[in-house]
Amino acid sequence: AVLGFLFLLLYAIFQAPIHAYVLKDISPSFAFLALGMVPISMYWLICSSIMSGLKRFPLLSFFSLGFSLGEVTLAFMTLVVFRWGLNGLLGAWALETLALAAGGLYVTGRQYGVTFAVGRSLLKEISLFGLRGHMGNIAYRIYNRLDIFVVSSFAGAIGVGLYSLATSVAGKAAFLPTPLINAAIPRIGSASRHEAAALTCTIIRHTLFLSVGTGLLLFLLSPRLIPLLYGSEFVPSIVPTLILIPGTILIQVSLVISNYFTYQMGKPE
Repeated sequence: AVLGFLFLLLYAIFQAPIHAYVLKDISPSFAFLALGMVPISMYWLICSSIMSGLKRFPLLSFFSLGFSLGEVTLAFMTLVVFRWGLNGLLGAWALETLALAAGGLYVTGRQYGVTFAVGRSLLKEISLFGLRGHMGNIAYRIYNRLDIFVVSSFAGAIGVGLYSLATSVAGKAAFLPTPLINAAIPRIGSASRHEAAALTCTIIRHTLFLSVGTGLLLFLLSPRLIPLLYGSEFVPSIVPTLILIPGTILIQVSLVISNYFTYQMGKPE
């Protein structure tokens, strides 16, 4: 909540230059909504990490599947049935994010108990670990989001829309290896150094095999599926999609290596 308030305050102070140079053609109300949801989104990340650490993968998959189905259903209802446009879509996304976080709070609270007291030793430990990890996280976020700002600067909101679809479709190459990568995290963290290294190498091989297979399928089907599912207006997304697929495959390998450094070696930075 503190971080969310600080983000909103900084945005309010620097709103003019942000929209002049970074968020061109983007309504300030959209930015306020996105920043306001930061604490809720962060809480869900914590809940999902708890489920992953406790190896409650069926429960985590249930929430993830429910979120994906809800996202598609709400998008259809707001855009096609009620025709509420982008405002309605963003409002539905906010409500769904709140519901996801509330569901995570209910499940974890019911099974393990929830307290709002601050544990000083735990706070110190996670703060020191988090500060080191935050350096790597900042680099990852810049790398993962900078392309949107670059595209926005050169091609505007329409270019961002086309590029976002390309990244979304290319990202489906991670569909099969992602559960494998997530399931390996607690085992990599709890095993001995030698066993964790061997497991990491095994996961990399399987991840590469699965993502290459999915990537080849996307490479062949994307030129037909994108116009069919999204319309002829998104035909310019096809070439960027094909270019991004190999990068998506390699990113999955880097995630496995990152998990070894973070959870086994305790070096998130």
